[in-house]
Amino acid sequence: MRFDYTPVTQLSYPSLVQDSRIITLIVSNSNTLHVYDNSTLKWAAQLPCLPRSLTLGKFWDSVISSRREGLLVLLGEAGDEGDEEGAGGELSVCYLGTNPALHTPPPPDSREVNYEETDRELTRLSSIIRQNQKEGVKVESKKSSPLKVEVSVSSQLELCHFPSRVLEVEPAVPMVGLVIKLSTTSPLTR
Repeated sequence: MRFDYTPVTQLSYPSLVQDSRIITLIVSNSNTLHVYDNSTLKWAAQLPCLPRSLTLGKFWDSVISSRREGLLVLLGEAGDEGDEEGAGGELSVCYLGTNPALHTPPPPDSREVNYEETDRELTRLSSIIRQNQKEGVKVESKKSSPLKVEVSVSSQLELCHFPSRVLEVEPAVPMVGLVIKLSTTSPLTR
């Protein structure tokens, strides 16, 4: 195989699932773990450290009372340049995959799709959209309101000199000017 990166360490082992496959794990100098199935790159993952050695581990899981196989054991170099020689490094135990889902979504609605009905609905909605784009959206009200509300918002920030509890540190808080105009066509009653 020819790589576009510099390999740092590598591990090959027979597939735990199928007999005729060889799984190869290669760590590059950019802290990336490359997983190959035979000679095909199947997965890549960013590692938290640059391991100098990796192997597969088998560990006893006391929570489920069984042995966990196929865990990756990574040994990295010491983190700081000022560390004494032989001071050790970083040991990580990882696994390939994802955490199991705690929530299982319900199965999707498996009813048959009526394509003719769907096409009619799409045509009807498309014509409504085209009509509204030409005319603009009109809000129809069955009962006209005697109250008219007009709101205008300033496009610039101003300093607010009114008392405020928003920021007690600064003397003036930025605000946007807002003017609300209410008018009525008939007298207001209680």
